[in-house]
Amino acid sequence: MLTPLAITAALCLASQPAMGLVEPADAPCRVASACHEAQDAALRCWQSTRNAITDPFTRPPTHTPLRGTYLFCSNDDAWVALDAQPVPADLVLLIHGIDEVGPIWDNLAPQLAVRGYAVARFDYPNDQGLADSAALLHDELRSLRARGVVRITLIAHSMGGLIARDVLTSPDAYACRAAGHAGLPDITRLITVGTPNHGSPLARLRAVLEVKERIARTIRADGELLDLVRPYNDGDGQAGRDLRPQSTYLARLNARDLPLDLPITCIIGQVADPSDNVISRAADAPCVQEALGVQRISSVLRGNARLSAAVGDGVVTLHSAVLDQVEDTVIVNAGHRSLLRNQPWYDILARPTQSGPSPLPPAIPIILNRLQLPGAADRPGATGRL
Repeated sequence: MLTPLAITAALCLASQPAMGLVEPADAPCRVASACHEAQDAALRCWQSTRNAITDPFTRPPTHTPLRGTYLFCSNDDAWVALDAQPVPADLVLLIHGIDEVGPIWDNLAPQLAVRGYAVARFDYPNDQGLADSAALLHDELRSLRARGVVRITLIAHSMGGLIARDVLTSPDAYACRAAGHAGLPDITRLITVGTPNHGSPLARLRAVLEVKERIARTIRADGELLDLVRPYNDGDGQAGRDLRPQSTYLARLNARDLPLDLPITCIIGQVADPSDNVISRAADAPCVQEALGVQRISSVLRGNARLSAAVGDGVVTLHSAVLDQVEDTVIVNAGHRSLLRNQPWYDILARPTQSGPSPLPPAIPIILNRLQLPGAADRPGATGRL
């Protein structure tokens, strides 16, 4: 369709050769041809303008989230693609949670490596549906077995624990039997850290968490400002829906039994220890006991305990992190990420007042202890030292 602008431009163009002369016989054809040329020029101008505006937002980000399995090299504290590395028979495989940009393993991986464990991490699109992520992990485990990995210990943070459980209990994967599958490595132990086994109310704030992830990725990769709005192709928020309490995914997962032949440890964080905080210490004071009486103090302490459980590690409530079938459950005083990693503010605020190395995050000593217990195939990964 000819726009008024195109017609006006065409008339001007067509009239120029004939100014001061007798109108040629092909003037109508000139007008029609000029109209089409003007319209094509206008369309090209519009497309160029549109592309100039939209291209910066649709280009891949400067830093694309990693995919696949990466081996930790203790010599230079770096992660390298496993594709180009010899694989050990025994491996400790780390599985991150939602919106993880990489540093969650910065404290744990060196501690494992220095003790002779071969350590790798599994990276996946963390915003897609959890069943899709579990399928990717299943495929990766098959690939690792084909390359020579025989035994694997799984250590998973947050949502990663759900993905690990999905693979271990799915009829299409391990089917509640951790060992003895053709084409799959034996799983010798599962350790989950801060896993929302019954969901997290914060899953409804996916938009806020996505912004946080993008800012962290851009800063960590020294990327461009427009990386904040470019697509990462790591899912469309299905993970957030799966993580909501009482979601269809969680109902299906929690209806399955856990493997009986697999040692499982749940490490849970609790920001506020109900037995050692301001309220509990105040309740021990004689003057408070005399003023309130035993019954009121008991009521206050029960409320204190409920509040502490509801806060949990700041992301996952105490109730959500507990799995009834798991006896080896350890609760430590820590936040969701500080379970595994010393937070940046710690080095700024606490380190100047301390001498010696920073203390390990509270989940790490527990993990190191569990890897040496019977049932973990005599220190899985220790024979796979590179």
